[in-house]
Amino acid sequence: MKTKWGRYFVLSAGGILLGAALIRFIIAEGDAQALSLPEPLVRIPLRLAVVVTGAVELTVALVCLFGKRIELQIGWLVSLATAFVIYRIGLTWTHCHPQGTCLGSLTDPLHLARGAVGGFMEFIPFYLVFGSYAACLWLWLSKGTRTARRIAPQQHADVNTL
Repeated sequence: MKTKWGRYFVLSAGGILLGAALIRFIIAEGDAQALSLPEPLVRIPLRLAVVVTGAVELTVALVCLFGKRIELQIGWLVSLATAFVIYRIGLTWTHCHPQGTCLGSLTDPLHLARGAVGGFMEFIPFYLVFGSYAACLWLWLSKGTRTARRIAPQQHADVNTL
């Protein structure tokens, strides 16, 4: 990427996902009764859904924070963002009200759903989704211009040899 915003986005997304994964693991260790209820869409125990989601977030976070290939990092982020969008559509389709924190009242002991922090928590998924898609689009467009710049001198040289 020509600009560094893509690299900064990948690193910020990695940090956010690392924090989200750690929060999910802390919540999964809790004793909230809601953790034994089924997750509304997949119908597995919520505790298991929280742990699996945390593990996926941790994996993507590590790829973002320690990976070297921006294409791979953005690909993982786009995949996670797409899964999030599909999940939200599924919740809406089944008439479940999606929570801004993705964990509902389970985060109440951490006081994450109140005030400015709560607003920030509701913004994070959209930041990751739109940022991931924007980074992917920017990568795709910049790759096309790099290819065009590489081909143009070859075509010019071919014309001169005729």
